[in-house]
Amino acid sequence: MTNVGASPLAAGDSFTLFAASTYSNNFTTTNLPALPSNLRWAWSPASGTLSVVASVSTTPPHITNSVSGNQLTLIWSADHTGWRLQGQTNAVNTGLTRTWCDVPNSAATNRFTVPLAPANGSTFYRLVYP
Repeated sequence: MTNVGASPLAAGDSFTLFAASTYSNNFTTTNLPALPSNLRWAWSPASGTLSVVASVSTTPPHITNSVSGNQLTLIWSADHTGWRLQGQTNAVNTGLTRTWCDVPNSAATNRFTVPLAPANGSTFYRLVYP
């Protein structure tokens, strides 16, 4: 495969290599051009589609935090964009429970800022993938 287009390949690009209502045997992808480190190839033999997707690190992430005024900011490395930030708020004497909630739109970023709310008791955050 060779990219003959004027633009470099980007996440979201896809190529239908075949379309059939049925097929037999196995299909593999070889001799694909190298992609930048933030992208990877994704092959779907069921649909015959080869796609360029963003690479997401699956190593355990490290979250850093900072406080400015009454704002808490959590930051994790950009190669973990795609992970979901989850949180839970409990009474001070409760601690952690199994009730985690996804922070909306957190998989599309590597930063989250929230106002500090002393009345909340205890708040916990974690990153999960996928």
